[in-house]
Amino acid sequence: MKTLVIILTAAIFGAAAAVLACHYYLGWSFNAGLSGSMTPLMESGDLIIAQPVDPVDIEIQDIIIYRSPIDGRLVCHRVVGISRDEGQYFEVKGDANSESDPFIVSSENIVGEVVTCIPFLGNVVLYGDTPQAYALVAAMSGLLLFPRGPEVLRNTLWLGYKGVARKEEYERTSR
Repeated sequence: MKTLVIILTAAIFGAAAAVLACHYYLGWSFNAGLSGSMTPLMESGDLIIAQPVDPVDIEIQDIIIYRSPIDGRLVCHRVVGISRDEGQYFEVKGDANSESDPFIVSSENIVGEVVTCIPFLGNVVLYGDTPQAYALVAAMSGLLLFPRGPEVLRNTLWLGYKGVARKEEYERTSR
């Protein structure tokens, strides 16, 4: 079981390293879907992965992430119109919305073009930027440094607190 914990830990840290590499070296962005404006393709809580894009390469029907000119928040919508007169401007619309957004997006506000979407994983991004998530990661990482850490972590994850207490009680009384 110790080997399984080590393999899972290595896989988690490997995935985190791959995400960081894609972000820092390739410029990819990882965003959580916050609304249902792109349903059924993307739901709230999905992880949306976008790569940098030259605005010249954006075409109608592409899905882009941009900064809203109204409040600066990130939005993910489909391009439904393009104007290349005196700059690059894009008309965008959420798939679930009946009308286009009430503004035109300039090329300066484009963050990237959507590469893929992973269901539910955006919730991890939303939760991962909280003090509780940092504390949880630190605690789990710290447990791995102690000789019995992987065993404690395994027991906690698989059996829960009461299961660990019952297992330890059983081991004490069965000797």
